[in-house]
Amino acid sequence: MTELEEGTRQALENQPHANEVFAHPLPFNVIPHIDAFQSNGYTKEEMKVVWETQKIFGEKDLSCSCTAVRIPTKRAHSEAITIETEEEVTPEAATELLKAAPGVQVVDNPAEKQRLAPQSSPQSRSSQEALGWLKVQSVSVREAGHVDTEVHSSQQLLQDVEAVSSGW
Repeated sequence: MTELEEGTRQALENQPHANEVFAHPLPFNVIPHIDAFQSNGYTKEEMKVVWETQKIFGEKDLSCSCTAVRIPTKRAHSEAITIETEEEVTPEAATELLKAAPGVQVVDNPAEKQRLAPQSSPQSRSSQEALGWLKVQSVSVREAGHVDTEVHSSQQLLQDVEAVSSGW
């Protein structure tokens, strides 16, 4: 935190600042990778997310992928999560389900012009996970990366719901 605070002050005062703890300067930056790269091309931090997800769901073979970047803030983590379901789920139904989940706070108002979203600053003072911006993906996870332009029936596609999460 000291490197972030001092580096931010120096950057705002247009002074040079050296980073000692991290490989990249923290102020006003996005850190492209966290920890060492693993043999599968993912970073250790990305694999920790995969392993933790599998542990939470009690499914060692749960298919999960993660891209992790660090955005220097004083406290909190943020994630974009894609949930693939076997049956169609609307964002409204997913929102109601998540509102009932313990430890979850839904921060979303899709009908408003200035749409709310989870933010790290307010969440750093909360023990709840904030979720927002639930939406149906425009591309199926199973279709992503495919060049095939064939039209698929709704039974062949799985519904994807994406949520933005912020918590600590």
